[in-house]
Amino acid sequence: MALDDFLIPEEEVKQKIQQGGNAFYATNKRVIKYKKKVFGLFGEEFDDLAYMHITSLSLVNKVRWGWVLFGILLMIIGGVGVIWFASPEFTDFLDTSSQTILEYVSYGIIGFGLIIALLSFIFRESSYQFRAAGIKPEDWKIENAKDIGATDFVRTVREYLNQ
Repeated sequence: MALDDFLIPEEEVKQKIQQGGNAFYATNKRVIKYKKKVFGLFGEEFDDLAYMHITSLSLVNKVRWGWVLFGILLMIIGGVGVIWFASPEFTDFLDTSSQTILEYVSYGIIGFGLIIALLSFIFRESSYQFRAAGIKPEDWKIENAKDIGATDFVRTVREYLNQ
């Protein structure tokens, strides 16, 4: 089946956005989430939300916690390196110049980890989420909210929400 088979009489698609395997359509009557399974051979998924059932459309910004944890891990590794390379037990194995270089590398790892952790707070993951009774907001999410296509799609939906 094609999307046209799901449209009701006098319904027109006003805006479309492709998100991974999902396609979201804003029509003059509702928002449709449509997904064809692998090569269209294994079926399709169709969900819709009538505008009158949408309670909100929110912009959500989330910190990328995986990158924060990675940055913290690097800072810990660098800190252990600084302590280890400065310890008297380690100085017996290397000459002073090699030991100094390894300490500076450890400081560099700490700095790199700090930069990654801070950038994770600055460059957050942003998305638009639909909210309505009976749905999971994470299932109705438009990723990359800063993308011009997502902004245009949300603008179209909001026009119909305000009618």
